[in-house]
Amino acid sequence: MGKKIAFVLGLIVCGLILGVGIASLFGSKHIAELKQQQLASQQRYESDLARLTKQLADAQTQAAVAVNASRDASEKLATVNSGIDQLVKSTGRFDSQIRDGLKGDIDLVDRCITDLDRYQTGLRLLQKVSSQNRGGTKGKSVD
Repeated sequence: MGKKIAFVLGLIVCGLILGVGIASLFGSKHIAELKQQQLASQQRYESDLARLTKQLADAQTQAAVAVNASRDASEKLATVNSGIDQLVKSTGRFDSQIRDGLKGDIDLVDRCITDLDRYQTGLRLLQKVSSQNRGGTKGKSVD
């Protein structure tokens, strides 16, 4: 009976050793698969990180270009506004110069009319005196 117990115990020990070996083999295979998955995952992560880093750099470049374009547009708009202000001021000065010139012309025309009235009055007086000196029309108006 001792031999049978030793044989059974031997079989159990062999079974355990064989079971541990098989489990170890499958465990090693599973560990290798997990390591491979981890490596693939890490490579995807690094690839995504590189892609996102490039996109971020591109976005920063585009933002810098947009900021510069905005500054340029703002400066051009300021120049246009300044030009409009100068044009409005020039137009205002031009309008006032035209008004002043017209006022001067109107004053000149008024003086000319006044001078013509005086000239006509003087001419009538001369005609009246001249006709009286010649013995012409007495009591008749010369208009």
